[in-house]
Amino acid sequence: MPAIGAGTLRHWVQLERPEILQNPVTGEQVTSWAGVAQLWADIHASSGNEFFAAGAEQSEVRNRITIRHFEPVDATMRIVHAGKYYAIFAVLPDADSMREHLTLMCGEGVRLDL
Repeated sequence: MPAIGAGTLRHWVQLERPEILQNPVTGEQVTSWAGVAQLWADIHASSGNEFFAAGAEQSEVRNRITIRHFEPVDATMRIVHAGKYYAIFAVLPDADSMREHLTLMCGEGVRLDL
């Protein structure tokens, strides 16, 4: 894929990483999310799945999110956009320079622990 034009990246997203905090009263460890950066991105739904779980119909959507190359992105992080949370499953660099952009293979839906 050639260089990404600014017009392609039209979604303003938040990149977050998990943070383990300890409750000072109970000592319980709780996962929280801390903002890493705000980035421009291109978001495309690539597939969807509907299923029945716990007696209710649920859905899961797989997405492809493209951002400019950003060094600390890994599969433990998530993307937040318009009130939706996208779990990052894989971080793929571009095939040419490996420094131009990243394609994030993500999922959104009820089965994800976000």
